[in-house]
Amino acid sequence: MKLAQIEAELKSLDDMATVGGVSRSYVEVRSGTNEVIIGGNTEGLVLLALQLIRLAQNETPGAHIHVDEASIADLAETRLVLRRSEVSW
Repeated sequence: MKLAQIEAELKSLDDMATVGGVSRSYVEVRSGTNEVIIGGNTEGLVLLALQLIRLAQNETPGAHIHVDEASIADLAETRLVLRRSEVSW
């Protein structure tokens, strides 16, 4: 399955999570002792997966996503940036 097909399926699921113009998704970024914890309800995890698929398709150098309260997170105890990285292999 191509990434564009996966994106379309996830977009469809994400659209169904919006009821009356309000999203039912919940995404959180918590700060643990030695770890970052990313959590969410079903709709929130679908939204996060959709954002990751879109990032995977973005070939712009330095492409990244901020996951915080100004973007898709409902709760963000710490900053989280997801970045597409190119490797030589």
